[in-house]
Amino acid sequence: MSDNAPKDHLGSLLRRLQGRIFAVIDGAHFDDLPGRIRDVGLEALPLFTDEIDLPALGRGPHLVACPNLFAVEQVTDVCAGVPAVVWWDWPDQGVKTADNIFAHLRRLNLVEIPANRAEPIIGRRQVGAVDRSAGWETVLFRHGDPNVMSLLIPVLDEAQRGQLFGAALSVAMQPPGGEVTHTTNPSHNAPPGFGRLRLSAAQYDELAGHHGRGLRRRAINELAADMPGRTPEERAARVADAYDRAESFGCMTLDQIWEFIHLDKRWGARFEQAKGHEKVLEALRMADASAEERLWRAEMELGFAK
Repeated sequence: MSDNAPKDHLGSLLRRLQGRIFAVIDGAHFDDLPGRIRDVGLEALPLFTDEIDLPALGRGPHLVACPNLFAVEQVTDVCAGVPAVVWWDWPDQGVKTADNIFAHLRRLNLVEIPANRAEPIIGRRQVGAVDRSAGWETVLFRHGDPNVMSLLIPVLDEAQRGQLFGAALSVAMQPPGGEVTHTTNPSHNAPPGFGRLRLSAAQYDELAGHHGRGLRRRAINELAADMPGRTPEERAARVADAYDRAESFGCMTLDQIWEFIHLDKRWGARFEQAKGHEKVLEALRMADASAEERLWRAEMELGFAK
C-alpha cells in the first residue's frame, strides 16, 4: 500500500477484520476492470448479469475475494487514487463463503426509491421500472461506490441495515475526500430480510441533503485547483459561488453542476451577469426547459456574444 496516511489507516483497519475480506469494485472507473484484476492473479465476478437496461458487464460492480493481505494490497494498488472500493468483512462459512456473499450482493442489485426524483443518487434508473401508482421506481444499486454507501448507511433503520448487511460482520470504505469509515453489523446472526431494500421519501430527502453537501465539497476539492484566482482560498470561493448559482438555476446532477462551473471558468466569474450576456441569463431562467436545455442554450448564447 502507499505511504499516505488515509490508505495506511484503511490498511490497518483491514488487517484487523475478523472475517474473510471481499472487495466490491465499481467497474465504471476502469476500461477493463476484470482484466486489471486478472493481471494481479485475482478474479472479479460481475454483480450485474441479467438486470434490465444492463450496462456493459465490465463497467458494473464486481466482487473480488481477497484470501490474504497480499491480495488486499493488490486490489488497493489496482484502485489507487480511484474512489471505487467498498470492503466487506464476511464470516468464514467454509466452502460456501464466496457463494453466500455473492448471492447476498446480487439480492441488493435492485433498490426502490421514490419516483421522479431529479437524480437517483444510489444508482442508475432502469428503463420502465417505475410503479407510478405506488410512487416507486427501481434503480441499479452502486455497490462499489464508497460515496453512495457512506451516505446510505446512516439513513437506514435497523431492519433496512439488516437487509443491506446480511451476514456481513462489517463494511469499510473511504469516500472521496473523506475519512475511512467502518460500520459493524450487530445483527449479523439474524436471518436475512426478504424483499428489496426500499427508501422512504423522508429517507431519500435526508440522503439527498447529505449528497448535495458532499457534492459541493467534492466540487471544491476537484475543481478549485484549475479555477482562476491568486490564492487557494480565492479559487475555492470561486467554485463555491459557481456551485451555488448552478443550483439556483435548477442544476441538480453532478454533470449539470460541473458543466455550469466549467462555463464560469471559461467565460468569467458570474458570466451570466456580464454586460452583453442578457440572453445568457434569459436562457438559464427558461421556465419550461430542462436544466440540460438551459445550459445548452446558455452556452450557445455565450458563443453569439463573443
